[in-house]
Order: sequence, then C-alpha cells, then structure tokens
Amino acid sequence: MEKQVLYEGKVVKGVKRYSGLFNAEHNEFDTYYLFFEDGSQTSVSESVATTLFIELQKQKQKELNKMKINVLGTEYDIEPLEERDETMNLMGCDGYADNSVKEIKVLKIKNDGDVTKQKNPAKYQNTVLRHELIHAFLFESGIELGMQFHSEECVDFFAMQFPKLVKMFEEANCKE
Repeated sequence: MEKQVLYEGKVVKGVKRYSGLFNAEHNEFDTYYLFFEDGSQTSVSESVATTLFIELQKQKQKELNKMKINVLGTEYDIEPLEERDETMNLMGCDGYADNSVKEIKVLKIKNDGDVTKQKNPAKYQNTVLRHELIHAFLFESGIELGMQFHSEECVDFFAMQFPKLVKMFEEANCKE
C-alpha cells in the first residue's frame, strides 16, 4: 500500500492557498488550508502547507510512474525506483518481484561507473524488468522459489535471451 501523507493523524488529500486572505492565527498574509480524506479541513502555516504540498506531489509522481501489468490473470504493480529500497539493499539487486503483494520494483538505472550498466542503461533496465516479470510469471504458474525453473541462472537466461527468442519465433512464423 502506498504511504499516505498525514497531518495530525489524518490523511491529507489537498492543500489550498487563499491569496490575500490574512491568516491571523499564523500572522501570515495568505491563508492555507489542508483538506482531509474524511472531508474535514484545517488552517495551517505556510511552511506546513508547503511541506505537505511537496509530499503530495511526490506521492502523485510515484503513482504516475507506476504501471500495472496482467500476469496470468493477476494484476502486478510495476514501480521504477530512483534509488534502491531496503529490499534491494539487503538482496544486492536492481529489482525484485514480491508475489505476496503483487509488486515488481526495478531500479532506474543511471550511469554509475558499472561497465555492464553504463554501456546501455536502458537495455540493462529492460533485462532486469524482464527478469522480474519472469519471476512473477513463474509464481503465478504455481512454481515457487527454490524450484528448478525459479533459479536466478534460469530466470537470467530467459530474461537475457528473450529478444533473440522473439526474433527467432517471428522468423519461423510461429510467434502465435
């Protein structure tokens, strides 16, 4: 579940500025209101409004970056991340599929000095995403981690060779 923006324990849905409406409570020239999920609202200082507005914008951008994909009838969220999250750091990886919450997270690859990634970051990122999609496909097929086809070597093989397989199937006219 996406982290929500909270203020005093309530979920913030919006921020509105009323320009020229003096806010006596905060001694500011403009008045700022927070609007909450429960329909209530409250007046806040400009600094609080600005901080929460920025958090809402970040949350909105994360939602825009997410993509949904159907894996054998089960919807997975795919989220590209700007930096490694805790799971990636623990596993030492650039992506992972979590079948318990139906999410795939993939690091947005930047030129970081790693020769394999620097040569073609977009190609590497696509390979990582294919790798995680194959894991999701295997999960949804009933093949659990630890089973032969779920090995990292096997999944890597298909993720890396998939473009060549598609080309070969197209040339042989047996793609469908």
